[in-house]
Amino acid sequence: MLNQTVQIVNAVADLPKTAEINDFFYCKTENILAVYTEIDSVKQWKQINPDTDTNTDTTVTGLDNTVTVNADNIIITFTLDQTTTNEIDSSTTALPQKSTTITIPIANIIEGGLGLD
Repeated sequence: MLNQTVQIVNAVADLPKTAEINDFFYCKTENILAVYTEIDSVKQWKQINPDTDTNTDTTVTGLDNTVTVNADNIIITFTLDQTTTNEIDSSTTALPQKSTTITIPIANIIEGGLGLD
């Protein structure tokens, strides 16, 4: 299967009903690479890039960012909200929030350890 030609169609619906075994087609609208296969005497189209989705944008927004100061540390907590938007149908999907904390010892700031002069 070396040096195979990939034919391009607009959408999955435009794939031919039959093709030669191991023919490759790329469906532009859905970003799908498909190959015509025969498994157990059944000929069918098979998507070979199932985890590929280049038609989404991810938006990350800062939420509830907090700064806490105590006798020993400055503690900064960042909470991020994430959503993806499908560019084909404009649907959005919320992703799990992410949170991270940075702790800066007060002694580092007093001693100029962070270069804050």
